[in-house]
Amino acid sequence: MAGVTDIEDLLRERISRRINQFAPNSPELKKAMFRIGFLLESEIKLNVRRQRLIDTGRLLNSIRFNVKRKGNRHTLNVGSFGVPYAQVHEFGFKGVQQIREHRRLQKTAFGRKMDPPRNVRVREHPRKVSIIARPFMGPAIKKKGPRVTQILAELFEV
Repeated sequence: MAGVTDIEDLLRERISRRINQFAPNSPELKKAMFRIGFLLESEIKLNVRRQRLIDTGRLLNSIRFNVKRKGNRHTLNVGSFGVPYAQVHEFGFKGVQQIREHRRLQKTAFGRKMDPPRNVRVREHPRKVSIIARPFMGPAIKKKGPRVTQILAELFEV
């Protein structure tokens, strides 16, 4: 008896054979790509909320999908666009980060409160950073993989 993964692999193989026969510019394929994009975008945003990766909402708002036409084919891109720290959340980071020169308000010195607080200059310096990976895109794609396969199977009548 074949396992579930064997059936899914067989289905993916049939889909990949049929996709080459299908017109790359067809409106049905474009519609399926929009359905898949919306499905993945929703799951990725849900993962961001579940992991509480929201501070300003910038990461959450950067997650989107787009279907573009390249030549005679449509391509689907899903992910975080324009937020450099999305990659750090997804894969983690361990290394040295260079901190730029900046100013900060110093309110205490040697454990005592300063009155009035002073605005001091902090010089540029390196800082060791170790941020654990908190993937939000990969698990969403893995979780919705069978549904994506199902959408394509319906389209190609496999």
